Amino acid sequence: MEASNDHIDYDLAAKYLAGECAPVEVERFETWIDASDSNRAAFEELRALWNVDLEETNVIDTDAAWRTVDSKIDFSETASTKTSFKFYRIAAAIVLLMGIGAALWWSSGNGNRVLESGAEMATLILKDGSTVTLSPHSRLEYPETFDAQTRSVALNGQAFFEIAKDKEHPFIIVTDGGEVKVVGTAFEVNTRDDNMSLTVEVAEGIVEVSNKNLKNSARVSAGEVCSISKAQTEIEVTDIVDAAPFYWKDKTIKFRRTELKQVVQTLHDLLQLDIQLESDSIEGCELTVTFTNENPETILEIIAMTLGLDLTKNNGVYMLSGSGC
Repeated sequence: MEASNDHIDYDLAAKYLAGECAPVEVERFETWIDASDSNRAAFEELRALWNVDLEETNVIDTDAAWRTVDSKIDFSETASTKTSFKFYRIAAAIVLLMGIGAALWWSSGNGNRVLESGAEMATLILKDGSTVTLSPHSRLEYPETFDAQTRSVALNGQAFFEIAKDKEHPFIIVTDGGEVKVVGTAFEVNTRDDNMSLTVEVAEGIVEVSNKNLKNSARVSAGEVCSISKAQTEIEVTDIVDAAPFYWKDKTIKFRRTELKQVVQTLHDLLQLDIQLESDSIEGCELTVTFTNENPETILEIIAMTLGLDLTKNNGVYMLSGSGC
């Protein structure tokens, strides 16, 4: 590996970041990093890409990874595109280790970068320290570095944002349905609601949500959800009543004095479980419990034990029975 950005061994770089290098390879790569400022800058760019954290890892062909990234790109072989080519080649090397089809990166026409998640979630740490977790099949466009006034990104799909605090530089998420403006907080933005143009659910802090023409806005606090109608005529803020508002991200379900009838409906919607209650007398039994990434049958067993019920399964259908509460 030479001290020139044009001679980066991308496969070795990806192995280095994955912790799969032999000692001699580690020494070789770190020598290359220290050889020049441009080399170190190239490595930092690669490491920023590496922050995309995917759940599935598959062994695939390097050329196949490159072809997948290349299919997203439309550029001619000119001197001005050589830097972009190196960027895409880095992406291909990382796709090699992290699983083809899970996420792709490319440059938009205005010079911003684009991260598109595939069948799995993808997590990106931005240069300001903010973290964005994309749900499957979502798209985030973001600059390599933010400008002096604001931190602005564009979202299509669903994402959970954990924003690094910076009172002097508000963070803005632009969507087709409106804008979300924050200083530092944690919240979900969703442009996929069938009935709403935009929904924002806040886990921590306060956010400001505006409709598409920025004429109407609302402040949304932790524990609240804001919805903008398809017609852009109203903005509604209500309490979050969903037991698992961020389930796609953290696999957590929280029941707080929730009636068993609603518990069953929630588990059906989230986990596609077919659950029946033997009698109406147990529908009103209240449950307070939190599940995080639990096996579906374990969840049902805990519910049955907590409420003093019996759990049986027949042909894929779960039955809860007993006198219970």
